[in-house]
Amino acid sequence: MRFLLDNGKVLKRQLEALFRASRAESLHILLPMVRTAEEIEAFLRIAAPYEKKYESKAKIGIMVETPSAVYMLDKLPKRVSFVSLGTNDLLQYFFAVDRLHPKMKADPLHPLFIRLMKEIVQKASGAGKSVSICGEIAGDPKMLPVLLRLGLREFSVSVSKIPAVAKALRNISI
Repeated sequence: MRFLLDNGKVLKRQLEALFRASRAESLHILLPMVRTAEEIEAFLRIAAPYEKKYESKAKIGIMVETPSAVYMLDKLPKRVSFVSLGTNDLLQYFFAVDRLHPKMKADPLHPLFIRLMKEIVQKASGAGKSVSICGEIAGDPKMLPVLLRLGLREFSVSVSKIPAVAKALRNISI
């Protein structure tokens, strides 16, 4: 998000292309690495002329990948309609670990991380925003019961994991 806001020329070129393309299709724009509501507001101000020009009805969402994003979910602009829980980065930043370090592993089943995900779902849902989840844990069949108990119903997984996730979901009752 910071890169896009710091490089207005790149962002405006992308917005022009996205909103022009959205005339014929439904468009969902997911803002990455959001840290503050001010970043979202800055993006929306930059995007507004392109939305108007192309009469777009694009949906705007944010990726919750930073701990700071969790604490502004109840203050999201009304224009934001969905939230995606980006677990790979969130897990890394929450536990301050390097994902590639062989001895430092962050446990997605750690009670603190489960509590954080629960808070995200509650805050976003309470603000009337739909919530989805992506990242490795979304495609891990062992995690599905936990994620479903948290209230998550939309999962973004890699194509190779779809069969295992589908099979696991068929065997879970909610």
